[in-house]
Amino acid sequence: MPSARTGVDGVWRMIVFLVGLVFVLAGAIALPLPIPFGALMFVVGFAMIVMSSKRVRTWFHAWRLRSPRLDGLLSRFEHWLPGVLRRALDPRERRR
Repeated sequence: MPSARTGVDGVWRMIVFLVGLVFVLAGAIALPLPIPFGALMFVVGFAMIVMSSKRVRTWFHAWRLRSPRLDGLLSRFEHWLPGVLRRALDPRERRR
């Protein structure tokens, strides 16, 4: 029988996923602007989606491990992200 905590985690993950989706869409819209807020919003939103969805996290980590070019690009920018987002994008990080 699922505990009440499982339900809270599911709702929290759904909220984080939806906020991440909004950030990705807003970042994609703002990407052509001269100020790089669009790229930052896109990356933060995608990291939130990776944090909240096990399927997306598995797909992204496998893609990153197969693509040295993508891995190198993300490695250059990861140190600017907060720790929780950095861990979400790192395929070597163990998650539940």
